[in-house]
Amino acid sequence: MLKENRQAKRNIRPLNINYCLSADSPPQWMSSIIGDISSGGVKFMAPRDLKDKMLNLEIKSPRLAPRTLKLEAIVLDSNPSKLSSFFDTRAKFLNLSQENIKDLSVLENKQR
Repeated sequence: MLKENRQAKRNIRPLNINYCLSADSPPQWMSSIIGDISSGGVKFMAPRDLKDKMLNLEIKSPRLAPRTLKLEAIVLDSNPSKLSSFFDTRAKFLNLSQENIKDLSVLENKQR
């Protein structure tokens, strides 16, 4: 059995995510499906390589309604997917508030 090398629990059910480059003015929002989320970061599919880019993220979930989780992240990895023309994108959350941490724990715990 493989031992996962993670500090945080993860959510393995897909959620919707909207994201844009932090440097975009005006913001050019894109949508995707989250494949994995934890209090440390998020994994989703993107149509292009976003490695080392700063992102603004918005996540909506019935568990957080009516609020929208708004986060900042830096992309750690962005690799071509073996199954599509998209990129498997992994980003680390930055500057998490206590409310963000609480909301992420709700998403993690309700999905396992």
